[in-house]
Amino acid sequence: MNAKPHTIPYKKKLSTFYSRFADQYNATKTQWGKCVAGHTDIDGAVVPQDIQNAWLRCRKLQLNPFKKPIPPILSDARLWALREGHNTLIQSARPAMDHFCEFSASRRSLVCLFSREGVLLEVRANAGYQKPAQSFRLLPGSVWTEETVGANAIGLVVALQQPVRFFGPQHYMRAYHGETAAAAPIFDARQKFIGGIALLASVYSADPHALGMAASMARAVESDMKKTEELEKTRTVANYHEAVLHAVPDAMIAVSEDGLITFINSPARKLLHLGPQAQDRRMRDLLHAGNAALFRIAEGDKTVADMPVRIASPYGFNDFLATSGLIRSASGKTVGKMIILKEAQAARKTIARPAGLKALFRFNDICGQNSRFVRTLHHLQLAAKSDSNVLLLGESGTGKDIFAQAIHSGGARKNGPYIAINCASIPRDLIANELFGHSEGAFTGSRRGGNTGKFEAADGGTIFLDEIAETSLEFQAALLRVVEEKAIVRVGGTSVRPVDVRIIAATNKNILEEIRKGNFRSDLYYRLNVFTIEMTPLRERKDDIPLLVDNFIKKYCDTTGRNVGRISESVLRILANYPWPGNIRELQNVIERMMNVAQGNELTADLVPDEILHWQYQDTENHLTAQAREKEAIIQMMGIGIPRNKIAQKMNMARSTFYRKLKGYGLN
Repeated sequence: MNAKPHTIPYKKKLSTFYSRFADQYNATKTQWGKCVAGHTDIDGAVVPQDIQNAWLRCRKLQLNPFKKPIPPILSDARLWALREGHNTLIQSARPAMDHFCEFSASRRSLVCLFSREGVLLEVRANAGYQKPAQSFRLLPGSVWTEETVGANAIGLVVALQQPVRFFGPQHYMRAYHGETAAAAPIFDARQKFIGGIALLASVYSADPHALGMAASMARAVESDMKKTEELEKTRTVANYHEAVLHAVPDAMIAVSEDGLITFINSPARKLLHLGPQAQDRRMRDLLHAGNAALFRIAEGDKTVADMPVRIASPYGFNDFLATSGLIRSASGKTVGKMIILKEAQAARKTIARPAGLKALFRFNDICGQNSRFVRTLHHLQLAAKSDSNVLLLGESGTGKDIFAQAIHSGGARKNGPYIAINCASIPRDLIANELFGHSEGAFTGSRRGGNTGKFEAADGGTIFLDEIAETSLEFQAALLRVVEEKAIVRVGGTSVRPVDVRIIAATNKNILEEIRKGNFRSDLYYRLNVFTIEMTPLRERKDDIPLLVDNFIKKYCDTTGRNVGRISESVLRILANYPWPGNIRELQNVIERMMNVAQGNELTADLVPDEILHWQYQDTENHLTAQAREKEAIIQMMGIGIPRNKIAQKMNMARSTFYRKLKGYGLN
């Protein structure tokens, strides 16, 4: 094929380009014509080998070099996702691209940033090149690979990951023979290829230094990305350190040499009653003047270790142990001091919250379909969303403790401690000490340094006071003060200690009757009963017994490794007829006992405890004679399928005696 001599575009026949590059242009176009005609004898002195290889790849793809390509453009959603993934690259490239546009404003040129897939991410075109850019689809989201637009600078960088330059007919597609391009790859800090930058212009505006400029811009982008990554790492490390310091239960305060607070963690803010405004302010300007000892530790040159210090606040005085250490710069210069405050004798949070003070049950663990029970459960879930006090009323064994745990687990305090106290199990003269703690020397035998009470241990969480009606009026008065003031005073102490505790109380007594009798304070009752919820006894939700039994069987199969998969209908009938004075707790104990003595994989009627089995007839046939009651009991047990030898055992009879009675009663 005979290539026609090049005609300079835009009628620039007397341009600098024509005089300098006409021979190169025409020689290159001649070799291009040979390639597209199917020849292989391309002159390597005219066309570099990398570009020859690109031509051959395009020829293998059967691209039509005479047809103007239409590169595909990604959808808005795909382009947005791609740009999000290359956000750091884009942000780092924008200053260099803007600078290039200002520098080459008089040229018909364009600069673009592309991804490792050859997709244009950012495009900047000078005024004189905007029409060609639109015509060639040099737009964000456009795919400029060899497969879509033939051999070009962007596609070759994607293929080789090295700087390249394309001049006029070096492009495989004739539509681009009037253009020139230089492109360079961009690598991240781990030398991974992530994209590149390309400079495009009309051939008559070609800059002989374009390749060097593209490579220089790529290196500038890499340098900026590295700085951004290092800065991000530094910020991440700083955030990590700050998160660790905030998570430490000890109160920690960092001060600069001139006394400004440079860091204060959450426990310290709470201890000193300071808000976010404490940062960058002087400790003396924020705290009570009675904290001279703390000021000396913060402002002095010396460090201290476990030094006793009394801290004054609007709520009183508290004793702590202070430890301080110097903060030094990289050069070793002292730039500040870190102060750690622990409650005297130990960090209060550490001693007061041993492992295990957690709620184990959640609402998902509670089963029941009885309509009245479901309404109760709904009210409990509403209470969980609130932070108000709750009063649970109901008979023993109805699951008040389980519901209290579920309320705690379902609320905002779920990550805080959960402490349950049975008020009836603690002697009345010791309950105040148990709940409020005591100061050193409060009484003979008191612990040295005092003792942390359950309210302090539950700080930030929930305390469950079961059998609240069993407490004395004196204790109720002290508890009322805690509820109203959100603070406690240890037994024998004077300092007021703020506590943030949600109270859930419970009783199996008629609380209003106890108030009428003078056994319970009405003002405390009205403080506790923001949510008053009455538990449903098991005898009023017997339709839930099969569900509860199935749940208990699965539980004990998991814990004991037994393989009991069924329960006979006769057992369910017996359980349904029993009044369950011990409620769910009694039902659970019965199932556990039956599981322990079961020999097979089914719970049968002969495994039912005698007191439950005998209840069915012990009080219902008082008008019958002893013999008639005995006969009736045997008939009932035979009716539910209990084997005769088991009936004999339950009747405490020898087998021979039992069979003689069967014959006498005509039951053979």
